[in-house]
Amino acid sequence: MADYEPCDTIEEFLRSKGAVGLLALLHERPRTYSEIESEIEITSSTITNRRDDAADLGLLTVEVASDDHGTKKVYVLTDLGEFLADRMARQGLFASYRKMRTLQQLVEEETEEVIEWVRQNPSQLLEFPEAEQGILDLTRPQKHSDTARPDESDDDAGNDEEDTENESSSARVIRPSDRIPDDAGESHENESQGTFADIEGDSEPEQSGGDGTGS
Repeated sequence: MADYEPCDTIEEFLRSKGAVGLLALLHERPRTYSEIESEIEITSSTITNRRDDAADLGLLTVEVASDDHGTKKVYVLTDLGEFLADRMARQGLFASYRKMRTLQQLVEEETEEVIEWVRQNPSQLLEFPEAEQGILDLTRPQKHSDTARPDESDDDAGNDEEDTENESSSARVIRPSDRIPDDAGESHENESQGTFADIEGDSEPEQSGGDGTGS
């Protein structure tokens, strides 16, 4: 991280990150540090640097205010700071800053909406081969069990025209819970709730003694 270099002139200050936002907030009313921090888009260290710059340049000062919770320090524009801030307001700079902040917040909100859509609809992205590189976070609960890949559909699992040998050699992925138990033997007895029911050549199924949790 680069060392902080104080601003020596008002021009340098106005070009510094967070300066316009700080003056815009204090032009509305005096604010505490925590109030500034919650309403501006810069880091705490940058807020501190801009506050110190403004104080050194004679643009703001610190006062002690009282409320129901006791006393607190608030930052207030000096006469010079008010004069400069008034000019910035007449120029439309503060209005543009507030519009920028509103758009920035809108971008952040809409970005979160897209992220939520990605979480809820991974199957639509898994149709693309590029999505096979573990780029999706599937650890969160998914809507409609979309964590299954397109080639793992239930229709494939219940395909009556596929026998066991074809299933083992098929390129599609079979979930472990869909596989026929190893001890099924020659009876082709199905213990996975009918996932592979009616396989060609099966005899009439006997009543299963399984716990019915195969799928």
